[in-house]
Amino acid sequence: MSATHELVLDDFHYKKPTHFYYEPFSNANIYPRDLIERFFTSLKIATDFTSGYAQLLMVPKDRSINVSGDLPLMMGISTRSYPSYFDDFYWNLEDYPKITKLQQDELKKVFTAVRDSSNNQIIFALRRFYKSNLRSEEEDIINDLIIALEMLLSDSEKGEITHKLALRLVALLSKSKPDRYEPLTVFANVKKIYAYRSHIVHGAYKKKINKEIQLTDNNTIPIVTLTNEYLRQLLIILLHEHAYLKPSAIDNLLLTGVPNHF
Repeated sequence: MSATHELVLDDFHYKKPTHFYYEPFSNANIYPRDLIERFFTSLKIATDFTSGYAQLLMVPKDRSINVSGDLPLMMGISTRSYPSYFDDFYWNLEDYPKITKLQQDELKKVFTAVRDSSNNQIIFALRRFYKSNLRSEEEDIINDLIIALEMLLSDSEKGEITHKLALRLVALLSKSKPDRYEPLTVFANVKKIYAYRSHIVHGAYKKKINKEIQLTDNNTIPIVTLTNEYLRQLLIILLHEHAYLKPSAIDNLLLTGVPNHF
């Protein structure tokens, strides 16, 4: 596979355990994978571009190792942290998505917020979102996305979760981008998303399952794609507006129409 990009992280340190005789750099767990995955999650959130990585490499600094030749010393391991369809000759494409300057600026903001986040709701949702982009089965993807939505929008009170989640998502999306997200449309779409997931969970494979949602312009969009979009927009809001990590704050917005800040 050919590489289209590299992510460079500087000034990381690793202290080899005294009982290790060989260098442990063939062990993927010693690399800062959480930070790496947060970056690729941020890339997806900011641009909707799906990416990943196939190698973890390190170049030691200020270290004396006996080597021959003029090539720089490099150690590492191959890994498979990218969508499965990349293996289907993805590297032979004539063109790849390119990030604009505007997207770069947005990526910086998102990655800073993702990197610095210590909120368990956000961290859990980010992990599910990241995993969903590596899945090959649509059933697994929709489950990851909905679990992430529920982590961000649900509460500990009893009640019909689909209805509450739909209302809260409507409140945030329609207030942040009113020209893009019409409240009644978002509400109806969330109901359809849950209906699709319910068919999957309860094994309704003998029935014909509608995997697409009709848009207002009469075009259709895959349910998985729309769910991904809703989660992306929700994460952008909550990464910058922490007050809405409390469902009560979203309910207040829903009832009063007065935003905390947008």
